Parts: sequence; C-alpha cells; structure tokens
Amino acid sequence: MWHALGAALVLGALVASVPAATTAPAPDVGEELYLRGIVASGQPIEASRQAGSRMQGAAAACVNCHQRSGLGGREGRTLVPPITGRYLFRPRAGANDDRGIPFVEGMRPDREPYTDESLARAIREGIDSAGRSLGYLMPRYAMGDGDMAALAGYLR
Repeated sequence: MWHALGAALVLGALVASVPAATTAPAPDVGEELYLRGIVASGQPIEASRQAGSRMQGAAAACVNCHQRSGLGGREGRTLVPPITGRYLFRPRAGANDDRGIPFVEGMRPDREPYTDESLARAIREGIDSAGRSLGYLMPRYAMGDGDMAALAGYLR
C-alpha cells in the first residue's frame, strides 16, 4: 500500500509539472482577421462594398481576394494588389529603383508607402495612401483600432 501511495504522489507531481496539452495558445488576432474574418471579440467582421452588398465573417476575409500569400491576383479583369508588409510599407520606388522587391502583377511602385493611419483609412473608407479611391471590389470594413493594429502587424 505504501508503494502504491508513493507511486501516486510521484505521478501526481509529474503531471502537475507538465503544461496542460489541452490548453491551446490564443490565435493571433491579425491572422484570424486575414484568414477567417474574425475580430478579437470572436465575432465575424462586417464589411460592405460600394454597390451596397454586405458581407461578414469568412465571406469578408482578406484571404478571399489577396490569397493566403498576400500577393493578390486577379478577380475577373481587376488586378488585386499584394498586401504583405513588404509591398504596403516599402518606400516609393524611384525611376530605375525596384528596391530589391520581386515584381508581382498588381503592385504599384509609384504610390506612397502606407502608414498605419493610411492603411486604416484604406480598409475603413476605401482611400489609398495617395488619397485615391480604391476599386469597387475592395470592401469597407467596420473595424476597431485594436483589430486594425493586429491586422497591420500580421501584414508586416
């Protein structure tokens, strides 16, 4: 009986010292927004397009148009630009200066780099870093400052 009690105490101490395997790390808010359209509160993001169509959650996730890689692509005849930090926040390219960045169809080397503020304006209001309207396919998102900062961090 003493052996069984001793073994139970040792086993209990070992189990207590091992982190719980069932405790999953909290998901990255920026990644959840980008891939699944879920904000920090766990609720689906809400967005609308200029034509008045509304979407939420997975249907409004960035990945749908900008791809998992963030390098964009095509939606019919429209080029969807890359939105990784490498493309969004890079300095404006000069006449013969590609800044060592690979060419991706849809990239705009002639525009001003995004800042956190101009990125938020683009996502919320559809206005790019140079003050021009983004295309009609780009939804306007209802997103709080914390979620916006998390998304910008993920894109970087």
